[in-house]
Amino acid sequence: MSQIGSITAEKEKQMALERQKFQEAKAKMLAQQKYKRAARITGHIALNIVVALIVLLPLLYAISIAFMPSSELFTLDLNILPKHPTLENFRQALQKVPLVRFVINSFLVAGLITFGQIISCSLAAFSFSFLDFKGKNVLFMLVMATMMIPGEATIISNYLTVSSWNWLDSYQVLIVPYLTSAMGIFLFRQFYLTFPISLYESAKIDGCSNLRFIWQILMPLTKSAMGGVNGEALDYLVNKFNEENEYGITVDSQYQGSYDDAINKLKSAQLGNMGADLVQVYDIGTRFMIDSGLADFSSGKAAITLGSTASLKQILQDVNGSFEVGTAYFPSITDDDKGGVSIGGASLWMLDNQDDAKKAATWEFVKYLVSAESQAYWNAQTGYFPVTTAAHDEQVFKDNIAEYPQFQTAIDQLHDSAPEYAGALLSVFPEARSIVETEIENMLNGKQSAEDAVSKMASDMNKSIEDYNLLNE
Repeated sequence: MSQIGSITAEKEKQMALERQKFQEAKAKMLAQQKYKRAARITGHIALNIVVALIVLLPLLYAISIAFMPSSELFTLDLNILPKHPTLENFRQALQKVPLVRFVINSFLVAGLITFGQIISCSLAAFSFSFLDFKGKNVLFMLVMATMMIPGEATIISNYLTVSSWNWLDSYQVLIVPYLTSAMGIFLFRQFYLTFPISLYESAKIDGCSNLRFIWQILMPLTKSAMGGVNGEALDYLVNKFNEENEYGITVDSQYQGSYDDAINKLKSAQLGNMGADLVQVYDIGTRFMIDSGLADFSSGKAAITLGSTASLKQILQDVNGSFEVGTAYFPSITDDDKGGVSIGGASLWMLDNQDDAKKAATWEFVKYLVSAESQAYWNAQTGYFPVTTAAHDEQVFKDNIAEYPQFQTAIDQLHDSAPEYAGALLSVFPEARSIVETEIENMLNGKQSAEDAVSKMASDMNKSIEDYNLLNE
């Protein structure tokens, strides 16, 4: 017993020394980063002031001479500031030139051109993306080829054309020639190509016309950026941390592909450096809605849908009050079912890249992300569960629940579920999702019963888990 006790004490002493060394290295690293950041910020500010003065000098001088009388302006003396400031120049400008009309014209022309290009370019891009017709690729190449024609080459022919239509000195001559754009068509088409063709095919099966598909499904999805509301929320948290942390830590967030892509990259990182110090896996919202069919619900085509809490804020934003969105517990097949909520779809992974300085900085960012304040904001902006109940005391959380009581439903079901029924198969999540989709599709196509589908899901998932465990023993 005495030998075991001495060995244990020696190990504890060694661990205490290692912890002390780590804390000292961390404190030293943070102090160095804080000093470097202060020096870097000071240098950047000084450089920005010099560059700003150089860039703004002509503008500042133009403002200065605007208040100079003619006697100070038309002289050989260099007058930087007006000696006798006057507003006479502004009065004469407003009297001799219709400046207000010029401003109104600019807003009117720019607004109508923007609106026209959105309509024409989205319609053309839809044709090039979803419709199949002879010569489509050749026609698209011809459209792209017009981008290589300089405007100077067509200005004379355009002038002669509009002149023959008696359009000179009119609004339509400034607007109509620019109501479409080859670049706009290209950008819309490239974005539409990211949507699965099955989205369009399922809409056509349901009797949806092309115009209705564009207006009720495609255009609402076009409003969302690549990251959806979840990506926007993460960018906000990253920027807030970079601005407020006192350790000189700068976090660079990079999109790593779809949900399953990110998980596969994370799993392969154990074989080599992934290039990241921290990985957050989550459904970004927009793509998830397309793949799962939630777009039909948001557009009013479907009356009910099953979805993750990760899609709740995106749904509420896309519906935008056009109808009331209600939420309820996940349904059970029978009254005796004891299943609960599947949690763990989103996760945060800190990678060991053999760099103590980055490891310490990453841990500071992790602590920030799991703080009550950050988790309350993350929940309010996305629908994901806050990982700490302390977030419930944050005002952001309370205000969000008061405005959107739908967020409370999933949290209540989680608390009503037994711990053994709540969880997720994250290690084999891509395989599990694929298995579920395949077996549900087979059931809907009449190839098997619901009982056989569930049994096959469980069998295939267990096999994936066994394979994963064998590879990671």
